[in-house]
Amino acid sequence: MSDPDSVGYKRPPKSTQFRPHQSGNPGGRPKKVASLREDLEAELSQQVTHKEGGRELQITKQQAFVKALVAAAIGGDARAGGALIGLARTSQSTTSAPSAADLALLEEFINREIDRRAAENNK
Repeated sequence: MSDPDSVGYKRPPKSTQFRPHQSGNPGGRPKKVASLREDLEAELSQQVTHKEGGRELQITKQQAFVKALVAAAIGGDARAGGALIGLARTSQSTTSAPSAADLALLEEFINREIDRRAAENNK
């Protein structure tokens, strides 16, 4: 018979063996670091309370952002209009892309706003 304290193949020294009920990797695998895109998607999917027409609605932050952007564009903010057009062009939704007529209408609106603001500044 072999000595229980012997060291060799498949018999590590007692001092280096794992203790009972102790993992060989106590820290475990490192957690995955989220990418900027994942962080942004998580943040935009959170719910917020939005007041509209005297009612309180629960909508996502993304929906609130789009509502604010559209409202600013309608209110005459040329930058918001440009951002809205850019967003419409780059969005990769599963629905159809904006038609050429829609894009032309938005560009016409922006050009009118630019002309109107230029006229106000020249007064």
